[in-house]
Amino acid sequence: MARWRRSFLREVTAALTRLGLSSCPVCDGGELQVLARPRVLHVGGRGARGWLQPAAADETIEYLVAVRCYLCGHQLLFDAEQYRRGDEPMTIAADAKDEEAGADEGGGPGG
Repeated sequence: MARWRRSFLREVTAALTRLGLSSCPVCDGGELQVLARPRVLHVGGRGARGWLQPAAADETIEYLVAVRCYLCGHQLLFDAEQYRRGDEPMTIAADAKDEEAGADEGGGPGG
């Protein structure tokens, strides 16, 4: 399983805050947090593969940033490619001993 790099989480959190995401749109609670693990959306193909394997020719893999409200459980998903800068990697392996490895829950735009 992969984790977002801490620098990437900070950039996404700052961008979402600038866009006005400071509270849950469902319950208006301010307990939002950007989750450290990406959500993977398989489009096409069989989908029976690990996250480190390359996509098949008929398959597209979308990496999504998840923001969760801890009061009501509502989750918002954002396309990670919108926040990518050049060739800088967005993720690292979960067991990597890198100072950029995120904790289980990242920062929060609301709190």
